[in-house]
Amino acid sequence: MDSITHVVVGATVGYLLAGKKYGKKTMIWGALGGSIPDIDVVSNLWLDPVTALMAHRGITHSILFLVIISPFLAWLNTKFYKSGFHDRRGMRFFIASFLLVLASITGLILNLLLYSFDWLWLIISSPLSIWGGIELIKIFRNYVFEPNREFNPNFKDVWLVFFVTMVTHLFLDSCTTYGTGLFEPFSNQRIALNNISVADIFFTIPASIGILLTCIRPRSFFFARLTLSWMVLYFAFSFFNFGRVEKVFQQSLNTKNIPVKKMMISPSILNNFLWYVVAESDSTFVSAQYSIFDKKDQADNFNVMPKSYQLLPSDAKSKDLNTLHAFSQGYYNLCLDKQGNVQWNDLRFGIMGVQVKDAGDYVFKFKLKNTNGSWVGHQSQEMNKTIAEIWPIYWKRVWGI
Repeated sequence: MDSITHVVVGATVGYLLAGKKYGKKTMIWGALGGSIPDIDVVSNLWLDPVTALMAHRGITHSILFLVIISPFLAWLNTKFYKSGFHDRRGMRFFIASFLLVLASITGLILNLLLYSFDWLWLIISSPLSIWGGIELIKIFRNYVFEPNREFNPNFKDVWLVFFVTMVTHLFLDSCTTYGTGLFEPFSNQRIALNNISVADIFFTIPASIGILLTCIRPRSFFFARLTLSWMVLYFAFSFFNFGRVEKVFQQSLNTKNIPVKKMMISPSILNNFLWYVVAESDSTFVSAQYSIFDKKDQADNFNVMPKSYQLLPSDAKSKDLNTLHAFSQGYYNLCLDKQGNVQWNDLRFGIMGVQVKDAGDYVFKFKLKNTNGSWVGHQSQEMNKTIAEIWPIYWKRVWGI
């Protein structure tokens, strides 16, 4: 899932695990543990976009990495406090600067994201972002900047926080469509439960408010438990939706006499209400959408997408093609874009709208070019509509309109 979610979940869990003994510093440990597996994003600096697909959520999201790195992080943390380095002015300045940058980036992303829905969201989110930033500074002024050279956390306690919060990261990512390499380097199989979107504002925003209240209110453990309860209930809700929607799609396919070999369902971006199915038949894929707010328990408007695998030579091989095959898990088709280039479309991530008209309606796609006998992939961002045009239509569909 997104970085904000991992920080919020990690901070909540870390505080509930060790907050009574060590105070709100444990929120920092938890936020760090909940974020560490995503250090693999630095590989984007030197890897091409296709290779980076499998590098992300790979070895750093594995059980092996979890077992090795969690005691190492705990050891570093205890050494950090024993040295008294946390109380030096340089460290205070670094932490303060880091938090200000983090708060600014988070607020900016939130405002841009919500502004794309409706200008009213900008009015609502701006004061919340400013308030959250101010309170964040107060929290770390009170709990980190205070002189505390005698603070000496127990290794086992710190290790437990890092271990459990890293587990939450692996679990959250395994619940999305992208998939997570839990068993690397022994197996490249990606675990994807598909019950929640890679970013879900209905999960993250309430949880973010909950962790802020945990930070600033006297009854901090009450709000932390309330935040965790919301997280657990929302995930139970997502698994319930998955089971219900799966039955709807299966019955709809049977009703329309569409024979399929396999199918995959997942929630659409930012919510758990609008769901998407892609199913494979002999020569085509079909897709459809269903909102839990739809009046009928049936998916209509199935969209047919030819596989068109003949657009590539039968002997076409390259490192990029192998990576795309492994990443898409068989849910892909080919088409020609407006320039006549072969386009690889990963169908697990949905389409723009209900029907595909041309190459610009696919969401997650790569342009393929034959370079000196090797097929090279380049990720494409071309779309037929702008975000501003898409969002109003999309959100109406989310609510079953």
